[in-house]
Amino acid sequence: MSQNISISKSDYLAYLDAPRHLWALKHTVEQLPFDPLALHQMEDGKRVEKLAFDYLTESVKSRPTCQLLYQQSFSDGPYQARVDFLIHDTESDTYELIEVKSSTEVKKDHIPDLAFQLTILQNQLKVSKCILMHLNRDYRRQGDLAIDELFTLADITVEVQKAVSEVLLIRPEALRVAQLEDYTEAAHCLKPRDCPYPDLCHADLPEQSIYDVPRLPADKKQALLDIGALSIHDIPKNFALSESQRRVVDCAQQNRVHIDRTQLKNALDSLEYPLWFLDYESCISAIPLFDGHWPQQQILFQYSLHKIAHPGAKLEHFAFLSFEPGNPLPALMAQLREDLGDEGSIIVWNKNFETTRHKELMQLYPQHSAYLENVNGRVFDLMDLVSKHMYYDPRFNGRYGLKYVLPVLVPELSYEELPINIGSKASVAWWQMNAGLLSEDTMAETKQNLLDYCHLDTLAMVRLLAFFQSVLE
Repeated sequence: MSQNISISKSDYLAYLDAPRHLWALKHTVEQLPFDPLALHQMEDGKRVEKLAFDYLTESVKSRPTCQLLYQQSFSDGPYQARVDFLIHDTESDTYELIEVKSSTEVKKDHIPDLAFQLTILQNQLKVSKCILMHLNRDYRRQGDLAIDELFTLADITVEVQKAVSEVLLIRPEALRVAQLEDYTEAAHCLKPRDCPYPDLCHADLPEQSIYDVPRLPADKKQALLDIGALSIHDIPKNFALSESQRRVVDCAQQNRVHIDRTQLKNALDSLEYPLWFLDYESCISAIPLFDGHWPQQQILFQYSLHKIAHPGAKLEHFAFLSFEPGNPLPALMAQLREDLGDEGSIIVWNKNFETTRHKELMQLYPQHSAYLENVNGRVFDLMDLVSKHMYYDPRFNGRYGLKYVLPVLVPELSYEELPINIGSKASVAWWQMNAGLLSEDTMAETKQNLLDYCHLDTLAMVRLLAFFQSVLE
């Protein structure tokens, strides 16, 4: 490879993620396709940047000695950066460096992002401030979008300056990695489930690997790799793990299912009829779309609800889907109150999602607060039965999501043939509808696909509960 290779900010951040990811970028290795929701969020980020441009353009008008510079490119030898915004104070000849993010807070990885830019700028310009411009979590939309309230400008100059010395040490190593001929000389990532280049980083990964041990920190993953342990079956008996981690390893190594019958029975005995099985679909929007909404709002647009009135009762089903432009929440809330009774356990998978959405609905619609408090008090998390190892099968491979547990315990139910078979596809389908991007020809089909997908989520919980009950028979 040419020695004239350059390192951009994106390249540097890829190196921090994993040196081999940087190598793949610079050698144009094709990465896995982006998740549909990730693509939506990228587009959302572009909309945020456009609003940030409008905000800063207006803001600079009140500062007569200042001018706004947008998307300026700078280099320091092989290191290059295109800067979101600079505000140049012509009187003092100083510059404010501004990076725009669509998050609602300053995050840890934002610091090296700005620090890389500062290492390039500091020998060419007098940078007085480093600012992270992010969305204001306290903003609530009322009527037209108020961009003067939408953003927060966080001065993180001190944190960025402290990180500069580390960037100056790391970036030559990033350059060296980018110039390697052999990718195996660059360290691979330790996150195969999220790796964009699995054929480079984890080509020989066994079916049950050390990465299947839940919440195993990077230093312990590396320690296992250092002793040649890649398969979960190679983890030594004396390797320090938590109790739950050791259980996952033992179950895999002994090919056995772990059942804590006492805890499982206590959990199932706590259920009260009628049983309700609830699942929502939502779409996140960086920019508040409707009155009362805030940045990065999760917008519920659909639910599926199964009901078992009493043991042996016929299964009932209720569904809601808002598939026309506008705020779906008022209609969803009204329908939920009709469909979901005031008594009985409400069974969900990963209750933090549902209960958090209910708390957000309380903020938006205080008149429903008492009802939603009642709902949250009745929620039963079916995922606890596997995540807390009341029942653990090594075929889960350390994962507790519905789509990992269902194929193992109820293999006759499958998402594979559904056109919409993951939540991110559902989110994007609703977004496209709400934005008027779906043709009339596809509307009815997409609507049915959404109904089928959400219906399977709650039916899956019905069948999984029946499975867990059968374990105790």
